Amino acid sequence: MLYLFAGFYGIGHGGHFTLISPLVAEHFGIRSHGVLFGIVVFAGTAGGAAGDSGWPLFDITGSYSSAFWICAAVGCFALGLLLSLRRRVSF
Repeated sequence: MLYLFAGFYGIGHGGHFTLISPLVAEHFGIRSHGVLFGIVVFAGTAGGAAGDSGWPLFDITGSYSSAFWICAAVGCFALGLLLSLRRRVSF
């Protein structure tokens, strides 16, 4: 199971990182691509580092449900931001 998980995780995680740069360029253009790409990668890294916040929440509340609700709220906020983007029209 570990090897099966590692294969699926590797494909998903590798696919995610190969798509970040073209998606940033498609939505925002290449004029400030470096800065915007850095912000996106930094935000993802900071979010991954803060992902362990469920541990102290469990000690305080006795369950992980608050951590899941916080993740759901942040995900909904991110979806709202994503849906508010306009696609660039390039000729």
